[in-house]
Amino acid sequence: TVQGVWEKRVRIVTIVGSTALGLATLAYTLRIGLAHDLDKSVLAKSMIVAAASFISVGAIWFGRHKLGAYKAVIGLIAVVGIEAWFFASAYWPSTDEQFFYPETPVHTFLQDELDGERAVTDVGTLWPGTNAFYGIQTVNGHAFHDNTYIDLIEAFAPNAFKSATFNGPNIREPEVMNSPILDRLGAHIGAVASDGRVIGALDGVTEFSGEQEFTNGDEIELQLEGVGPIRGIELYSTEGFDTRGVFSEITLTVTDGDQTVETGRRFFRTFPNGHFHMPIHGEDFPAGADLTVNLVFSGFEVNPTLFEMAPGEVAFAPILPQDDGLRLVESRTSVLYERENALSRFRWAGDAIVVTDDSNRIALLGSGVPADTVLLTNPTEIEAVGAEGAVTPNLTSDHDVVNVSVSADGPGWLVVADSLQDSWVAELNGEPVELVDADHALVAVEIPEAGEYDVELRYDPEFKMAGFVISGFSVLGYLGLLGFFYKRRSKSGNDGELLDLTEDFVDTFDDNEAHDVHDAAHTGSQKADTGRSIN
Repeated sequence: TVQGVWEKRVRIVTIVGSTALGLATLAYTLRIGLAHDLDKSVLAKSMIVAAASFISVGAIWFGRHKLGAYKAVIGLIAVVGIEAWFFASAYWPSTDEQFFYPETPVHTFLQDELDGERAVTDVGTLWPGTNAFYGIQTVNGHAFHDNTYIDLIEAFAPNAFKSATFNGPNIREPEVMNSPILDRLGAHIGAVASDGRVIGALDGVTEFSGEQEFTNGDEIELQLEGVGPIRGIELYSTEGFDTRGVFSEITLTVTDGDQTVETGRRFFRTFPNGHFHMPIHGEDFPAGADLTVNLVFSGFEVNPTLFEMAPGEVAFAPILPQDDGLRLVESRTSVLYERENALSRFRWAGDAIVVTDDSNRIALLGSGVPADTVLLTNPTEIEAVGAEGAVTPNLTSDHDVVNVSVSADGPGWLVVADSLQDSWVAELNGEPVELVDADHALVAVEIPEAGEYDVELRYDPEFKMAGFVISGFSVLGYLGLLGFFYKRRSKSGNDGELLDLTEDFVDTFDDNEAHDVHDAAHTGSQKADTGRSIN
């Protein structure tokens, strides 16, 4: 019939069009991969899997009646499984364990010094997804963030990268690194990459007398009289260049004769043009100490050229500490600043200010609030009298439960600088109590009077039980369907085999063709009957 002819044409057009679209996608992917210098072995695997998928699906489709629906589905599962393995294998660790999560001086310092407190990292420094492996708590760790928490990130770093699971604030500027909001979030250490500007007092060099080229292995000795303590030095390059994909490095050794600091800076992809900073964790040198700095060049494929202040004397300027509430404590691989005004992640507040307006609350936090005062979102029944209190966290590896001991001289609040306003509950001496919204995005537990208290915070999502119930019924329903179809298959004489649910599906596509044959046969029969009646 005309309908049957059109349906066949639609099928052919669909198959040809899908194949053409798939081949075009493969060609585009190959072109993009080659343009971006993607590993050719990865491209080859992708092309093999894609070609095998097309061939397998075509063979299964056109030979489905000979293969049977059961074998066809097994073939599809095999194809998908192989493709999934190729895709996932690229993400599995394939290097030695010591290189997969390397222990750097920065990680060791943070593990030793934080002790349950928190750091804040710059964009791309100590990538948030890896910090949990090292047991390092960070302001921008990889976790689901409430909108109120993102509000605070925007308040101290408006240009920060923000998402539902992690954020990337740019903390290299002094006003950001010293934000009072970071103090409230318990950020005791600020971590930035070593390729930026060192925060400190600097009186740079503005006039030069010449230039000097250096090769690998060359050394420079600089004399800094009456300089100590120190945060870094500024050098001056005549021009920048591409490091040709290798790590180049300038290592530094700084000494006053009694103590020595070894550090350095690596350059990858580019060597800077103009002034650049070499960080030094040298704030333990005594005031007015004479320092000797030795620089060694290594790994350069293009020789760097630096400006001179006088013939044979490389131009440089010391970067000195200043009264900014910061202390540069580590400069190997990354730069760590100790934030001296940061509050504890678990702290006592004997006073409170209720600010119901979000904008006013965030503005007040940004301008600074006394350390013993908490900002509450909603009114409280506790009368603040400025009582003293001591807080002792009892932390374990179970991050779903937090226990804290409180000793209070009067009423007040245990403030926890974590984003726990959603799906967390609290108990005070074993009795359920309300978690109070504090400092806009954080939480607090009200302590009603003087005494000793054990506080437990526990992750308890609202729909946890509903999830268990739905999952349980889903499993039972699936098992019930399997039993039903197995019993039905057994009654049909195919003992030991499950009913192949896909058989009906793949045959459905041929129903129209069967109808066409039936219609043609029926039409021919009618014509034959008509001929007999005429005769």
